[in-house]
Amino acid sequence: MFISVLELFKIGIGPSSSHTLGPMVAANYFIERIKNLKITGSNHKKDFIRCTLKGSLAFTGKGHSTDQAVTLGLHGHLPDSLTDKDVAGTFKQIWESEHICIDKNLSISFNPDNDIIFDKGAPLPEHPNGMVFELIGHDNKTIYSETYFSIGGGFINTLAEISQLQTPLKMQSSSSCKYPFDSTNSMLQMAKENHISIAQMKQINELEHLAESVLFEGMDKIWQAMQICLEKGLQSEGILPGGLDVSRRAKDLYRKRQLKPTFTISFSQVRL
Repeated sequence: MFISVLELFKIGIGPSSSHTLGPMVAANYFIERIKNLKITGSNHKKDFIRCTLKGSLAFTGKGHSTDQAVTLGLHGHLPDSLTDKDVAGTFKQIWESEHICIDKNLSISFNPDNDIIFDKGAPLPEHPNGMVFELIGHDNKTIYSETYFSIGGGFINTLAEISQLQTPLKMQSSSSCKYPFDSTNSMLQMAKENHISIAQMKQINELEHLAESVLFEGMDKIWQAMQICLEKGLQSEGILPGGLDVSRRAKDLYRKRQLKPTFTISFSQVRL
C-alpha cells in the first residue's frame, strides 16, 4: 500500500483530531457546498444553518471544543490557515456574529448557542462520531442536508462514503510506487538491496504521485506549523481550553531546565 506523508502528517487544531479537526473540516466542506448551490434572493435571508452532533461528539464535544471547531469551519476556516493566527480572538469574533457570509449579497443566520445541537440520544448506526448539517429555510423545511462522520486522524466521510470505508487513510495500491513494502522487515531489506536510505525510498515513492514542488511545500508547511506550535507552547501560561482545568506545563518545564541544566522529569510527574 502507498500512503502519502502529507496524509500521515496533518496540520490540526487541538485537542482532538476526531472531535475537533474532523468537525472543522466537515463544517468547511458543508459551507462550500452551500456556496455552490448559488442561492440568491430575499427569500433566503431568513434561512439558517443547524448542526446536530451525534454519539461521542454530543457527549464529549464540549470538552473537545467541537462546537468551536464547527463554528470556525462554517466561517471558512481550516486548521492550516490558523497556524499563526490568534485563534481565541478569531473565534470570539465569529461566535458573536450570528451570520455566515455566503457571498457579497447574502448572509445566512447561524447562532452557535442555538444552532449547534448536542443530541445525546441514539448515535447514528454507521459510526459513533456523526454530524448532521442542515440548511433550513424560513418555513422550517430543510433545503439541503449532509451527514458527515469524523473517523479519526482528521479524516471525514459522508453518509454515502462511510459504507465503503476500509481504513481512515486514503491509500493506493503498492503497485503504484517503485519501492512497495508491507512490513518494516521488507522495507529494511529493500533499502539494503538498493543501497539507499528509507527516506530516499519514500521520496521516490512520493514523487510517483506528487510534483516535487507540492511535496516539498507541503512538508515545509507542516514543519513550520510544528515550530509555531512549539514556540507558542513555550510562551503560554494558564489553563488549557476545554473546561478540564488542566494547567499548561511546557513553559514552566522549559524554565526549570534553563535554571538547572541537569533537571529531569519522569512520566509520574506529568498527568497525561
